[in-house]
Amino acid sequence: MKAIALLAMAALLSGSAHLELTCKLQSKGPAGEWRFFRVYDASTGEVLLRQAVNGADRKTIYSKHDQVRVEFKLPGHTVYQPSTVAPCKGGNTIER
Repeated sequence: MKAIALLAMAALLSGSAHLELTCKLQSKGPAGEWRFFRVYDASTGEVLLRQAVNGADRKTIYSKHDQVRVEFKLPGHTVYQPSTVAPCKGGNTIER
């Protein structure tokens, strides 16, 4: 019985930690303006999101660390804008 209680506690704790390292990426452009985003874990460089996002839409990002690196480009452009580091925890919203 104690083993089951310990497993339940571990599942609850790991689930809440996962929620803390969640954030949302929101495109600041107007509806109908697409931006191509790349989001990386700032600590490891792991790609977390590589997707086109319509203006004002939001995408959820799950990270293992509390900071992400975000870069974007507009359609037709070949070079991404310089990346910026942003916090990613507690469900905050990153606008770019």
